[in-house]
Amino acid sequence: MIATWGERLSLPRADVKGELQSELKGHLGLISGLLLIVTVILGSGILVIPGLVFEKLGEDGIYAWLACSLLSAPILVTMVILGSAYPSTGGVAYYAKLAFGQYLESLVALLFFGATVLGLPSIAIVGATYLQKLTGSSEDIHLLAALFILLAACLALSSSETLSSGVRLVGGSSLFLLVGVLVVLLMLAVRTNGARFSGPTDLPSIAGQIPLIFFSFAGWEIASHLSADFRNPRRTFGPAMFLAFILVCCVYITSAALVHVSDIKSNFDTPVFQAAVQVAPTAPGWLVPLLGTSLIAANLFGSVVAVSRLVLYLAGQGFLPAGLGYLRNGTPRNSVLFVAACLITVVVADQIRLLNIEMMFRLAGMNFLAIYVISAIALARLRRGPASWLLAGLVVIPSAPIMLSAKAPLLYITSTALIAYFSNRNNRTRTLMKQRHINDEFKAVSMREGLLPVKVTPFYEKKIKEEVAALGNHLGPLHRVSFPTQDRIAVRAPNEVKDFVNDRSNACGQANKTSIVRKYADRVLFLTTSKCFGHCQYCFRMDVLSENKFIDEPNEQGADLDRLIEYLRRQPEVTEVILSGGDPLMLPASRLETIIEGIRLVPSVKSIRIHTRSIVFAPKAFTPEKIGILARHGLRITFHIVHPYEICEEVSEKIADLRGHKIRLYNQFPLLRNTNDHQLVLHRLLEKLDGMGVRNLSIFIPDPINFSAAFRVRLGRIWHIADQLNLFSPSWINSTRFVLDTSRGKVRREHHIETNSETDLALFVRDGNSVPFPDFPEHLDVPGELEVMLWKEYGRAKV
Repeated sequence: MIATWGERLSLPRADVKGELQSELKGHLGLISGLLLIVTVILGSGILVIPGLVFEKLGEDGIYAWLACSLLSAPILVTMVILGSAYPSTGGVAYYAKLAFGQYLESLVALLFFGATVLGLPSIAIVGATYLQKLTGSSEDIHLLAALFILLAACLALSSSETLSSGVRLVGGSSLFLLVGVLVVLLMLAVRTNGARFSGPTDLPSIAGQIPLIFFSFAGWEIASHLSADFRNPRRTFGPAMFLAFILVCCVYITSAALVHVSDIKSNFDTPVFQAAVQVAPTAPGWLVPLLGTSLIAANLFGSVVAVSRLVLYLAGQGFLPAGLGYLRNGTPRNSVLFVAACLITVVVADQIRLLNIEMMFRLAGMNFLAIYVISAIALARLRRGPASWLLAGLVVIPSAPIMLSAKAPLLYITSTALIAYFSNRNNRTRTLMKQRHINDEFKAVSMREGLLPVKVTPFYEKKIKEEVAALGNHLGPLHRVSFPTQDRIAVRAPNEVKDFVNDRSNACGQANKTSIVRKYADRVLFLTTSKCFGHCQYCFRMDVLSENKFIDEPNEQGADLDRLIEYLRRQPEVTEVILSGGDPLMLPASRLETIIEGIRLVPSVKSIRIHTRSIVFAPKAFTPEKIGILARHGLRITFHIVHPYEICEEVSEKIADLRGHKIRLYNQFPLLRNTNDHQLVLHRLLEKLDGMGVRNLSIFIPDPINFSAAFRVRLGRIWHIADQLNLFSPSWINSTRFVLDTSRGKVRREHHIETNSETDLALFVRDGNSVPFPDFPEHLDVPGELEVMLWKEYGRAKV
């Protein structure tokens, strides 16, 4: 799927969905994907490079093509494995990031972008040459090449699947016709000149031409950027790539053999055309140029589409301006126009003799070879095992001497590496400064609106720093939990309220002193403190905590407990007390035991439960003394663990310690957009909890309170996530309930009656009481990206 193109929801606009999309919808099947991949790869490789190689090597040229085909086989397998397991428009830039971090991501991205910017204009120039021969035009080939690029950009801008299917059909039919023409011409050449093949005579010269030839096989990397455009990339992307490889290798060898047997003497930049003139002088002169022109047009179209996906990815990662990552009506217009402008600039450079076509091919080919070496090593790192190491060796060992022997391309790659280094460093600085600005902005908003300030424990912040370093941005799930993002400040949804659950209306006593809350006949909530170890950005009791600071005053604590005990004695139907806050583990052990012993004096209270997030914020808060108190009084503990990455070795050990003291452990947490709003994230969390002996009770639907839009999820998508979780999870995982807390108590899916499509107002009915709920607007409900929410394992497991 496509990565978030920058912090897209930073725009405080209601029409975000019209401008920005979270993903491109895959629509390619096996056949359409095969045709698109083949048209991406074939082009100059078949129409010009065989002539350039033959001019340099003569009869040894065919062996250079065979060597390059053999070298490409393990590269193909590498790209298929990576593209199928980790479909992303970032291609190997994304794979390098998963394996090595942001610097290698930026290096590979720049290498690939540089290779395509150098290589695609040369393809356009070749196409212009064939177009000249087809039409007899005297127009400058550079002007025609620019027109080719503009045509490809126009086609790439079309959001119509019908038009793109038509282009693939034209490219596919041209390809098969050209293959037929190549076979016929080869047969005629053999009949005219005989099959003149002898062994290779100059191996160093053959190796020296591989960087030039390698550009012909560079399409495998370009094709990897299209994996996310497949309907089912894990099932169809691999077969499409393998079939394309077989077809492409056969075509290349046939083209090289035709040039070899025909023994062309001129027009080395249009070798197939020259071979046709020599061995079939009576054939229509327009046939080969027509097929070549149409094939290159399709090739340019597919390549521009693929490269525009990389530009989207780079914009999302901050290496290019964020404006290049915008989608309008599902089309990456800005990125396509940017690619076209870069390609035309290189065409102009060739026109004024700053570059030449052979040098463009050679530099581009070497770039791609370096990219494949990095991708092979990334495969070995991501998918450890003998097969991966063998593939990496088959790519790296023959490629290294070729790269080291090419001085000019090696200098170019070294320069690109330095640019990537400084770009990456500057990007980290920009990202850090941007987050500081957001923090400052949130500080002002929180003071004005009564929101809780940022508060993070060193223990939790260590995990956040690891996350930021791995992702290269501040958009990871744990960072979102504790620090504000731009959408947290800027995006608001209709019908937000200060307190949706309305604890004040259920307060026992003065409305502005809500330390005792009763919404259910059999239980009472007692707010023991307004303090927490850390402040969660999604907190749905933020206003109550800010108002209840009085409960932390020493003279109030005793009075509050006395009121609670008196209330419980008057209400014997209350059988459970829930200690919450704030976080009860913030209390000194003595105060905690005083509260528990006081409640235990009331015989009608059978159960005491503590709700806490200290287990992930500060596990050491569970001191031996406090654990002894909890165990001695038979308390239940309910954690609020929201993400699997909050559970580390220290957290697991503390939970094991609690279980060792026979303390019953539970968990409940909210469903949070961009943090855990995917069934696989929920599955990972619930699986971990079950493995530690923690029973999850509920997954809460976020309340529509002020400044909560960054975390809310639309009801329809919540039901879909719940269905997917139920469908693919065992019963001990999917038995958890999705609930919405209201002033009338908790409601579930079965209580949902209807949702007004015009007002987005959902209606729940419980025990005869109507509970209206303002649903989250569909255009704001941009799902979280799985590769971000599960960034640790997404690079190491096929998810």
